Amino acid sequence: MNKVYVEERDGGFWIAGTRIPLDSVVYAFRRGAAPETIRRSFPLLTLEEVYGAITFYLAHEQEIDEHLQQSELKFEAEAEQRREQFRQANPDLYERFKPARQESETTARVGLPKQHQRTLDQALGLLATNKAAPTDEEVEQLLEERRRAKFL
Repeated sequence: MNKVYVEERDGGFWIAGTRIPLDSVVYAFRRGAAPETIRRSFPLLTLEEVYGAITFYLAHEQEIDEHLQQSELKFEAEAEQRREQFRQANPDLYERFKPARQESETTARVGLPKQHQRTLDQALGLLATNKAAPTDEEVEQLLEERRRAKFL
């Protein structure tokens, strides 16, 4: 009896019957996380499904790695487009966030995984919005929270 652990849909690979992308399991596996640890990170998955996803990845490693690389390139292009929209819509705020962005890029160069870089980009809210610019105190608080998070 064959069981399917990974399915391809909507242009990506997903753990069968879930909304959990294979990418998440693969990134954890690449970081050296044990299947049991990955299972704890995704309580909706069984240990069997985690092992099945890892086995699928190992059996299709080149294809999945190419897919991940393409996804990262697409994400980077979209992020750059959002940054440009943000810069045009809020030039003053963009300049105030520039030091934080440079700090996060420096951190990325010394080994921060790309998925954490994405989280930082999203946390900075680099989207064109009509919201009022944060105060200097709010910016300082955000930067301090990010600095503390790096050491957790």
